[in-house]
Amino acid sequence: MALLDFVRDIGNKLFSNEDEAPAKITQHIENNNPGLTNLSVEVKDGVATLSGTADSAAAKEKAILMTGNTAGIESIVDNIDAPAATEQ
Repeated sequence: MALLDFVRDIGNKLFSNEDEAPAKITQHIENNNPGLTNLSVEVKDGVATLSGTADSAAAKEKAILMTGNTAGIESIVDNIDAPAATEQ
């Protein structure tokens, strides 16, 4: 599990209140990052918790960045299972 910090007031405006944030962020990730399964997003007080399984380290990283680049998200708790990144 990792905690990553972002700037809360900058990024894509996907939701207008925190109650709709999980569904909107999930939809945004699933539409643009097909490498995830069983994605679950929870948001409380600007902290998004991501859970699920990624096909690759790149898919996991993309989901984290997509969430962090959303206005209203300040921190991310990463609970996504993914293969280890490989050096190229």
